[in-house]
Amino acid sequence: MLLERGRVIEALRFIKERSAGVKVAPAALLDAARATGDAQVFATAFRFVLHSAAGGAGGAVAALPRGCEAHEAHWRALCESGGVAPVGT
Repeated sequence: MLLERGRVIEALRFIKERSAGVKVAPAALLDAARATGDAQVFATAFRFVLHSAAGGAGGAVAALPRGCEAHEAHWRALCESGGVAPVGT
């Protein structure tokens, strides 16, 4: 419901707080974040997905889950344009 309304940050908070009972496809999170047109919202969701794929272990970063390749290309374009800082900075 939150994602459908473009409330991506609130959705990420909800998922983080209730991680055991909430399952949302990574691509759905990234689709919703990208649809906002806000580079910072997309960056937050992208980092969330990477850290979630790593099991949420501190600053660990994992490979992006399958089905998110187009989002990875968008991420790289944002980093190259200076719109967002690369992961780990």
